[in-house]
Amino acid sequence: MEVICIDSSILIEFWRAIPIEKPITLLMKLSDTYSLAVSSVVVYEILKGNKSKADIFWNKFFSQIKILDFVLVPAQEASRIYHQLKSSGKIIGVKDILKAFAAVQHNLPLATANKKHLENIDKLRLIEIEKIK
Repeated sequence: MEVICIDSSILIEFWRAIPIEKPITLLMKLSDTYSLAVSSVVVYEILKGNKSKADIFWNKFFSQIKILDFVLVPAQEASRIYHQLKSSGKIIGVKDILKAFAAVQHNLPLATANKKHLENIDKLRLIEIEKIK
């Protein structure tokens, strides 16, 4: 099964869905076709934004999927991406750059609901979630 990296937007959609809608969320649809991974930046975003009742759920979820670490070499490459986007007038948030580069570093496509933020990053392959919905 092909591995893809998912963005926090995919996880947030799942978390916010009412129980009857959870089976039709992008997370569930993607997990039917792909093996899922997240960057350590996504783990941070999700755990930072949740209350303690959600920590048990998310910690269990993250223990069952691949976590892509972020270390020095990717940090240097992420700064190159930042400067490339800045020089073209298409700057995006630092967390988006870090999540995108984690996918690029591991040669994985990224599924996100924020395609517009990420479509200008060289070498980043985006999953066409419009076709999955």
